[in-house]
Amino acid sequence: FFFEVEFGVVPSLTVMYLRSYEQMGDFKLSLNEKSVTLHGLWSQPLSTVQVFRSQAYATTVQVKASDMDSTNHFGIIGFGVRPGSRHNITFTNEGSGNHTKSKIVSVLTC
Repeated sequence: FFFEVEFGVVPSLTVMYLRSYEQMGDFKLSLNEKSVTLHGLWSQPLSTVQVFRSQAYATTVQVKASDMDSTNHFGIIGFGVRPGSRHNITFTNEGSGNHTKSKIVSVLTC
């Protein structure tokens, strides 16, 4: 599914989604012709909300591509979004077998 989002002067995106130890799958978040896969399944024996955040500008240390793995998304900084722009954000279920559930709790832009 997809819907339109609007960004402010310093574009940022926050997506909160459910992670759990059974039946959860992956889903792809696509925005401005860039995408990242978020993982709903994990081995911890509990369910919780995970926060994915992307900001166009930040005073943080960038992680080298060789240090990235499936639990962090430091390679997607800002999605190339310009201040004051509007874009369609798309969520695509990529689960398979018994791992097809995904639950998006909240989507925030600023």
